[in-house]
Amino acid sequence: MFQFVDQQQPSSNRKNPQNKELNRAVNHLATMNVQEKQSATSSETKKTESASTTQNQIPAQKVREYGPFVIYDTKNKHSKLSESVLDSKKRFLSGNINPMSCVPQVTAMTGELLQNESGVEFFTTIKPDPDTADHLGVWSGLHPRDGLKLANNQATIEIRISKHIKTNR
Repeated sequence: MFQFVDQQQPSSNRKNPQNKELNRAVNHLATMNVQEKQSATSSETKKTESASTTQNQIPAQKVREYGPFVIYDTKNKHSKLSESVLDSKKRFLSGNINPMSCVPQVTAMTGELLQNESGVEFFTTIKPDPDTADHLGVWSGLHPRDGLKLANNQATIEIRISKHIKTNR
């Protein structure tokens, strides 16, 4: 522990009982002062650590989903359903080149899948093309954007399946 000794006092004065009391009081005050500084430093460190932890944490952002959309045939030209080889929870919808627009596109109907219908109902985080009819969801190479993958004459989007109904026809 820290002990305060006044270096300027002659040694003969240190033996004086009053000086001993004074030294004890000064040592006590000095010890309290050191403890207060350590406590303050410790609490400042904790505040700094918690502030830096708060700053380093990325706030949870709400992801905007678009949908529901429906595909009735999972293997048609403009909506082939597939899943990721690396992550079985990821699903993708791909589409080939549209002969009218000459660009690859994924096409789906808007709305919910009814119980008596066969197909897939899904949501996606990728906004459909702005010039799409209200009853369709189209993601095409005419409007490239984040999340829409355009490669090998195909357009691909990641989807979240909300319903998958298979009926025997």
